[in-house]
Amino acid sequence: MRLVPIGSIKEGSLLAKSIYDEEGRVLLNNGVDLTESLIEKLKVNHIYAVHVADDYSVGEIKDVIRPELRNLAVKEIKTVFEAIRKEVEKTVHTLKNEQIQMNRRLKLMVDQKYFEGVEQIINEMMGDITHNKDVMVGLVDIKNMQSFVYQHSIQVTILSILIGISMKMNGKMLKDLAIAAMLHDIGLAFIDKELVNYRSDFSEDQKKNYELHCKLGNDFLKENTMLSVGARMGVLEHHEYNDGSGYPLGIKEDQIHINARIIHVANVYDKMTSGHLGKVIPPNEAIEYIMGNAGNGRIFDFEIANLFVRRIVPFPMGAFVLLSNGEKAVVTGYNADNPLRPIVKIIEKGKKIDELQQLNLINANTLNITVKKIIYEV
Repeated sequence: MRLVPIGSIKEGSLLAKSIYDEEGRVLLNNGVDLTESLIEKLKVNHIYAVHVADDYSVGEIKDVIRPELRNLAVKEIKTVFEAIRKEVEKTVHTLKNEQIQMNRRLKLMVDQKYFEGVEQIINEMMGDITHNKDVMVGLVDIKNMQSFVYQHSIQVTILSILIGISMKMNGKMLKDLAIAAMLHDIGLAFIDKELVNYRSDFSEDQKKNYELHCKLGNDFLKENTMLSVGARMGVLEHHEYNDGSGYPLGIKEDQIHINARIIHVANVYDKMTSGHLGKVIPPNEAIEYIMGNAGNGRIFDFEIANLFVRRIVPFPMGAFVLLSNGEKAVVTGYNADNPLRPIVKIIEKGKKIDELQQLNLINANTLNITVKKIIYEV
């Protein structure tokens, strides 16, 4: 299967991976033919890309965690967000009626069972990921934009755990990192619903209100949970930049907690590749952006960015690519030591995938050939 932006999908394409709605229910099952009306249904649900199967498909790409666990995790984090927002709205209503100004820190009566549910999910996710600790992410997580915040929280947690494993974090540190990643956007439950999904056309006032979510999230967790400082700092500082230009504190480099530096990289990558701003950025381009902006005087921690990109398959299995020699190919494998040089098969009209010439771009006789970009039609 291969990932295709919604605008490039042809009628009659076969859906290769099920699509879910904001409640975690199946919106479209894998294996259905995408008619014009179904493609329009995807657009209405703000889904910007899907995985399709065709004559050049190379089979299903395995997810990092079990699909049923991912769906359960989305439901759990959504429950927490909605419980908090409900308490916020109730508290605001009460304070307005009593004409009392709301305290900067809201003390809410949120049932601790919700956080226990999140912790259980994290334990299962860590089990899935550490079971295959050398796994690379070769599957882009497609999101329903109506439930983007919840699905995004899960993917950022997965990516952060992978980085933590690469950094050889111990179990306690890894658990704190995972909790921070899962709850990194919890402060969004305290701001206007219209501002939850950040847009580039926000006014200055809207940007300032959006940026409050880091501090509001930390304040809430400090007052209402027994989470460690490390977990809370991941929430507070995940929008801090390595060069000091981030928010809310404007700190830089090692002043930023390690959890926040990790979450920052995972957060940006997932937003870029999932179509958060209405455009799906291919994994290889997102990797180039992160590495191009890593290091001293730039926005990402270099060591973390470097470890992260070694965990990502830049040219996913089944992707169509344009080679530097002008030929078009389909990716059929990757080289863990050099994922930028995948194994491909040269596409020839009228030939099935088993009949195509295979090239391993890491071999000596193909070193003059590189992948220029991912394409969506051949």
